[in-house]
Amino acid sequence: MQSRIDNIQKLQSQVESIRNICILAHVDHGKTTLSDCLLTSNGIISSKMSGKARYLDSREDEQERGITMKSSGISLFFSHIKLVDQQKTQSDYLINLIDSPGHVDFSSEVSTASRLCDGALVLVDAVEGVCTQTHTVLRQARNERLKQILVINKIDRLITELKLSPMEAYQHLTKIIEQVNAILGSFEAQELLQVEEDKEYNLDEDIQMDESVYYFAPEKGNVIFASAIDGWAFRIHQFARLYSKKLNIKESLLQRVLWGDFYLDRKEKRVIGRKGLKGRSLKPMFVQFVLENIWQLYDTVLEQQDRPKIESIANTLNVKLQPRDLASKDLRGLLQTIMTQWLPMSYAVLLSVVENIPNPQIAQQHRISSFLSPDTPQDIQQAIMKCDPEGPVIIFVSKMFGVSKQDLPQPKRERLTPEELRLLREQIALKSKQAEGIVEQKQEEVLLGFCRIYSGTVEKGSTVYVLGPKYDPLDPSTFVYKSSATLDRLFLMMGKDLEDLQKVPAGNVFAIQGLQEHVLKTATLTNVDHGPSLASIKLEVAPIVRVAVEPEDPTKMKQVVHGLHLLNMADPAVEIYLEESGENIIACAGELHLERCLKDLRERFAQVDLHVSEPVVPFRETITKNPSLSKEDDDDLPLGTAVVWNAAKTCRIQVRALPLPQNVHLWLQNNKIEHMDKHQVLSALEELYGQKQDWMDNIIVFGPKKGATNVFANAIPDTQLKGFSQDSFSGHQAQEYLQSFLQAFQLATQQGPLCGEPMSGVLFLLEDFEVTPEANLVMLSGQIITSIREAFRKAFLKYSCRLMLAMYSCELQTPSDILGKVYGVLNRRKGRILSEDIKEGTPFFTIQAVMPVFESFGFADELRKKTSGAASPQLLFHGFETLDIDPFWVPTTEEELEDLGEKADRENQAKKYMDAVRRRKGMHVDQKIVEHAEKQKTLKSQ
Repeated sequence: MQSRIDNIQKLQSQVESIRNICILAHVDHGKTTLSDCLLTSNGIISSKMSGKARYLDSREDEQERGITMKSSGISLFFSHIKLVDQQKTQSDYLINLIDSPGHVDFSSEVSTASRLCDGALVLVDAVEGVCTQTHTVLRQARNERLKQILVINKIDRLITELKLSPMEAYQHLTKIIEQVNAILGSFEAQELLQVEEDKEYNLDEDIQMDESVYYFAPEKGNVIFASAIDGWAFRIHQFARLYSKKLNIKESLLQRVLWGDFYLDRKEKRVIGRKGLKGRSLKPMFVQFVLENIWQLYDTVLEQQDRPKIESIANTLNVKLQPRDLASKDLRGLLQTIMTQWLPMSYAVLLSVVENIPNPQIAQQHRISSFLSPDTPQDIQQAIMKCDPEGPVIIFVSKMFGVSKQDLPQPKRERLTPEELRLLREQIALKSKQAEGIVEQKQEEVLLGFCRIYSGTVEKGSTVYVLGPKYDPLDPSTFVYKSSATLDRLFLMMGKDLEDLQKVPAGNVFAIQGLQEHVLKTATLTNVDHGPSLASIKLEVAPIVRVAVEPEDPTKMKQVVHGLHLLNMADPAVEIYLEESGENIIACAGELHLERCLKDLRERFAQVDLHVSEPVVPFRETITKNPSLSKEDDDDLPLGTAVVWNAAKTCRIQVRALPLPQNVHLWLQNNKIEHMDKHQVLSALEELYGQKQDWMDNIIVFGPKKGATNVFANAIPDTQLKGFSQDSFSGHQAQEYLQSFLQAFQLATQQGPLCGEPMSGVLFLLEDFEVTPEANLVMLSGQIITSIREAFRKAFLKYSCRLMLAMYSCELQTPSDILGKVYGVLNRRKGRILSEDIKEGTPFFTIQAVMPVFESFGFADELRKKTSGAASPQLLFHGFETLDIDPFWVPTTEEELEDLGEKADRENQAKKYMDAVRRRKGMHVDQKIVEHAEKQKTLKSQ
């Protein structure tokens, strides 16, 4: 073990021998099992424990659930012997491997892992095929410009479960590769369209880049066929080398024809294409020379159980079997023994990594533009591109992660003399006698930085500048995001174990202690005074599920606040904030993410018992074109118009509300206005409406501040107010109170009239504003805020209102025999089926559905119980969808009364959601508690 670590530390200074890779895939596609297979090559775990140990899943809840919840790093040593000019030469490599989660709730962990690496192993289950998260991780790898290798895993399931023939399996594998390439092609098309819009389109260059980099083809060596649970994997190259002598065909030619529609004509002893078949039923070479051999071996071992034949096959393959292996009743174990010697997975995968993934020096030249500003000084850019160990220190911290202080490597103690050992034993015995009871000692958590060094060499104890994501060396206002820190210790990551390092040169992945007080989530470390801040990481999943937490013992509030601070640093996706009500809120990406955060807070960071509120889900309030059901007919104003006077009757305000068209509303939801230029916004609105609207030149502001999907514009005739559209004003008295208008608009749109949730998709027009001469101008400013906020509320309620529900998109795969149970659970949860498709060649259906986040809590557990674990959903935030029911609707017509009765026993779903939110916020709920009550008679005893 120590010699291997010594070899790794030597290789850290040889940048051409370093490979930084991560493993990406959908949940349960075999990432951690693949990691275990690679660890066996370094002797870290036994080959018998591969797939069972789940070595990189170091958390207790990861082992219990059988899924990965956080990214874990480990460094592997790989030695490869190859023939050069008929002489054997040995090359040693350092593989920095990061295993990442596949569950959609932990997509942020995938983003942090991708930034630190130069390449990715993308796993796809041979049975389930391409899933939602496969699509997501391919996009994440593309955004980070990672070189990718496709690993089609669980091929054994095609043999043992689906019982496919070799020819059917070949067709199935071809479709999987085509599907993955189609996804990459769609990304390429999107980028080309974007470049074309920016007027920088160069067709020839893009096609060359496209052909050479971004597609998977087995003949290129970037596709691996594997079964991680059985410990085997291979590439086309291995069989090409094996058959080149037997078939007397050049190895390079055989590599090109061993995959695809190529056939061996044994009579003419040549390879032919599809046109050369001439009606003959020949098998593709991949089926004939690769798959049939593997299928025959599985059939012989698992079905025929023919021991002499197994021994004969083993001798043919040069596989050494012990007598106990042949006598064993564990046939799967015997099969694994043969396959791991014939087609060892670690060799196929690591050799593919070495050949296909570039070293840090080459990779950084290609990736530098994705995370480095063009304004960065040339000397720093050159140092990063060359991965210069002598250049300025540039380190990126992708995340902070917590470890127990006891798990840190302890400094080596000097050897004690026998007398010193005796005294030490006496002291320990004396302390144990004096202790009256056993006191549980709380473990202290230490936060380490998960880092990649891009240039320079960092040493233990050195002092560096810590630059936050918002820091800009050219903007003095951002200098508050710059601080100085001393790096206490540097670590080599070996899963849950850590090894001390004295220095780390450019190109390596490692951990740093000493950043706990300086880094929130991500940061850049440098020894240059005005160094660059590398681009922050874009997270794929937004926090949508919120809970309020407080300690059961109020005196321990300080521990909870400290624990929340540590949790906020240690989790890339969680959001911690303090509500106006004083509640501490945790916002998470989903139910499973929330469970993990609460467990960490209780057991690691705060170490106190917590009281947790029911999950809080956001809603939005909007309006339709129809008038309110309770419309008052006491005025002749247009629909949506409200006139309000202040309390002193010295100020009159007239506001009109209008629903925004659906396409405009959707555009505002999908684009952040604060990050866009004024002319971009106005031209986009004009294009969406089809023609320019009068109010577009008089937009004052968008709101609310978080998620601006409402518009406030001036419509007072012959008046110009300073705001979003205009940089000047025309002298109207409304300009004097503009700040009051802005504040009132933000307050009104942040808390709508239905249940205090943000408004969405509403245009408010200020049509009139008058102040009487006798008005007290000092008092008026505060009164206007209240009055115009009331005007917005009244104008909103003139329409038939709707709630917008936060929705999850749900994808799951299920056998056909339990479809009914799946539909039953979805219907109970108010889900809506979008599509159901059967996967060709499998008995599985893929179901796409949407369901309200409000109804999703406990959905995954209920579905697993009803289907006996055969179906497991992936829930991804889908946006907000309007629930087309008026929360104030009651039956009035004869048909409605006949159908629903006077009490309307069928529940109004919108009113149910609205009342639940109002009740949680302590707002008034219009609800009959007692109906037709009778006074109880009290009978006197005789």
